[in-house]
Amino acid sequence: MKKLTNLILKPLFQCICKCPQCVERQKFYKNEIQKNIQLLSLKRIKELFYEANELGTKTLQLSGGEILLYNDLIEIIKEAKKYKWFVFVNSVGWDLNEEKARFMIEAGLNAFNVSLDSSRAAQHDKIRGVKGLFSSALRTLTIFGQLRKKYPHVYTNIQTIIIRQNYDQIHELFRIALEKDVSSIYLMHICDDLNNKFRLDVKQIEVFNNKVIPEVIKVMEEYHLKEDIINYGKRHLRKLFETNTNTLENYQNGIYWNKIEHIRNICTSPNRKLLILPNGDAVTCCTMENSESVLVGNVNNKSLSEIWMSEKMEDFRKNRSVYCLRCPSMRNRTIGLVPSMLSQF
Repeated sequence: MKKLTNLILKPLFQCICKCPQCVERQKFYKNEIQKNIQLLSLKRIKELFYEANELGTKTLQLSGGEILLYNDLIEIIKEAKKYKWFVFVNSVGWDLNEEKARFMIEAGLNAFNVSLDSSRAAQHDKIRGVKGLFSSALRTLTIFGQLRKKYPHVYTNIQTIIIRQNYDQIHELFRIALEKDVSSIYLMHICDDLNNKFRLDVKQIEVFNNKVIPEVIKVMEEYHLKEDIINYGKRHLRKLFETNTNTLENYQNGIYWNKIEHIRNICTSPNRKLLILPNGDAVTCCTMENSESVLVGNVNNKSLSEIWMSEKMEDFRKNRSVYCLRCPSMRNRTIGLVPSMLSQF
């Protein structure tokens, strides 16, 4: 039986941001909220953790919405650590203080991801729709950087979606990361950009490959990173827009794979991952939650084991969905800045 090694849980819909690149997901969540859908109880979440552990789970990713708004965050981190899982959270870094950060670490948190959409405060806050968010996110990184002196096992990560509004700033984000003692940067492609407001065009992709990547490497060299880290960064930055299994024109149009066979051969997510949404819906992976074609069950009326081994899940593993051609997940890249982070946690 395939092991469910990576469980992704989104226990709440609410978020402080109004990100335009997240519009499709916001619509989905808005509909669910308007339906007054019953959210997962803490009791059910604890049951799911037990079931997930029986299925082989080793890593728990907590996201949202904005996970810092979730009242039982500390409680579910503690519950996950009963099984000795690696636990990390995704956040926009809003209004976090040292006390709460320390509580999370002492509960068992292993890593904290902060989303940054620009290296410039005004632009970042405009994209996110929240004034002061950039400063708050940097404070969050500073807090974790200071706490790492006492808790060196805790990692920090910056997540950035590469869009036409920020693609020429990526080297500046690396500088911020290195100044804040961040462990890695996770560079992502935009998905579900239905109105083409954010995707890079062919010319911009060429600028990224020929000008931005060398600037990133220059910054890494300025901070005297080890040669193996720099070389790893070079290889994986080049893979963001590789053309062996895709074309630059496809990237421009939001298509990330030439053929279903390509994604089926490289993507192992449905063999090891499952996403649970706040209403209990189970989805085959986190980049596809807006597509109803990849809903494989609901944990309010089925056990995790039933869903994981269901015909619907197995059918997706074998055949995938046409939506997979627009899924950038396996194109995204973690660029480690410390030796232990040369892969995504």
